[in-house]
Amino acid sequence: MKKPLKTAAICGIIMLAVGLIMIISVAIFTAAALLNAGLESSSDTSSFLMQEQFKPLYLYSVIGSLIMIPFAILFFYGFAVLGKRFDNKLVFVLAWIFIIVTLLGGITNLISIFTGDIYPKFQASLDPENFSFSSITSTLKQSITSSSAYAPIFRVVGDSDAFFWTFLAFIILGNLAIYIILGIGIIKLRKKEVPLAVATGIFYILTPFWALFSLVATILAIIMFFKLSRKLEAGKKVEPAEKPVEKTRAKKSRKK
Repeated sequence: MKKPLKTAAICGIIMLAVGLIMIISVAIFTAAALLNAGLESSSDTSSFLMQEQFKPLYLYSVIGSLIMIPFAILFFYGFAVLGKRFDNKLVFVLAWIFIIVTLLGGITNLISIFTGDIYPKFQASLDPENFSFSSITSTLKQSITSSSAYAPIFRVVGDSDAFFWTFLAFIILGNLAIYIILGIGIIKLRKKEVPLAVATGIFYILTPFWALFSLVATILAIIMFFKLSRKLEAGKKVEPAEKPVEKTRAKKSRKK
């Protein structure tokens, strides 16, 4: 790949564009499904109709996430290039961890399409009068174990409480760790005069706490990749331009 940083920036833009299209489409589809269910169904059959009407939405979401995977891989590969070029092991290793996790997520989503796990197992809504901690944990467990990303794992390993809570803790703590460590690694690139390194690193550290921080971090990373790519490319273009000048001066001196 001749220009991995520029490619990473372009892939980041495509990721944001596809994500925006998916959000708008999901919002429109959800509003239409809710309106249709309200007009065509009674309270006794609305739950079943909602399940049927939302099935295309889940398929659309999974396919959209699969489309974004190659762009996400190339985007994170940009961080691997940064880490290798500036001898930053944190950024290099974390970039490859993100690439591997993205690939595994794509594999599980692809498996879910063939196993039918992209359609969550709906549960009756919580009764406010019988609202309890156990009902919340039960709903949380069902929503995670039946999600397209994790359903194939639980299908193989099982959904015992011990494994589920261990798995959930690993996902939450692992998510916190990799974003915080990646952010710290990016901040350290400021010593190498990498543009926007501090701001990008800070927002990656904050990413696990709010989705908006992830959006800002991605935008800053895209700008950082573009600026750094232009800087490095400009340095490469200046060098060959000086050689002909030296040769012409040498020829003139010989003539004299």
